[in-house]
Amino acid sequence: MYMENSYTVDKIGIAHIILVHQFPEQLKKLIDALDHQQCHFFIHVDKKTDEKSFKDLFTTISNISFIKNRKDVIWGGFSLIEAVIEGMKEVIDTGNFTHVNLISGADYPLTAPEELILFLKENPKKEFFEFYPIETQWKEAIPRYTKYHFPDFKFKGKYLLEKIANFILPKRKMPDDMIPVGRLVWFTITTDLTKYFIDTLEKRKHLIPFFRLTWGTDEVIFPTLAYNSTFKDSMVNRSLRYVQFFEGQAHPKTLDISDLDTLYLQKYYFARKFHPTESKELISKIDTIIKEKSILK
Repeated sequence: MYMENSYTVDKIGIAHIILVHQFPEQLKKLIDALDHQQCHFFIHVDKKTDEKSFKDLFTTISNISFIKNRKDVIWGGFSLIEAVIEGMKEVIDTGNFTHVNLISGADYPLTAPEELILFLKENPKKEFFEFYPIETQWKEAIPRYTKYHFPDFKFKGKYLLEKIANFILPKRKMPDDMIPVGRLVWFTITTDLTKYFIDTLEKRKHLIPFFRLTWGTDEVIFPTLAYNSTFKDSMVNRSLRYVQFFEGQAHPKTLDISDLDTLYLQKYYFARKFHPTESKELISKIDTIIKEKSILK
């Protein structure tokens, strides 16, 4: 288990931030598959969920931290960003990690943890996202930030208020003339960029109300901030994850055994999303592949 917090480029230290709201046993299996002495796990349990059912599974494990300032995460809302930022702050306060890897409890690794560590050692200053310029390549996302959205608010009549606001108010513009990019929520980045995100949102406070009124801001805010900074040249348009979306669907496909061959057509380190029963056979097969590959080495 994890014992130290001092890392250099030669010794990668990965802080996995994991967002969960259900299936404690699946989280346990995910962490077992990722566990390594150079990794630490920062778990954000949705505030709507009983945290005890998760904590009870990890009472003897030293390289796990449960994020203290939990958020009530609303799909499509800024609350998810707040949860991630809380995780980032705890990562920076806890130790000298080199990388932050954001995943959910519905993810699962496709390789042994040593392979990801080696890959990051070979690419120590790269920032891995999936991102596309919204105004030219992901045009369907334009209304997310040009219109007013209130996903985090729970008052009666909020959808009517959205319609009124968008009827009488001018279209919104991206603050600070930033070029908007984005696509996938999940990423693998350096702690240098992590610190930049924390500092930027603390210093440029006008960004928070703008992105709070943006729909699906989790798929936009982090790649946009990175793209419009000195980190742009370090960004790689590769998320390291396999995710299957069907046209017109808001949520990714739940993977099953029929997806096995597709997962290994390219070099992915993670895939999503998995379900404890629907994906059980697939997870078992992935575990076997990883084990056999490790034996061959």
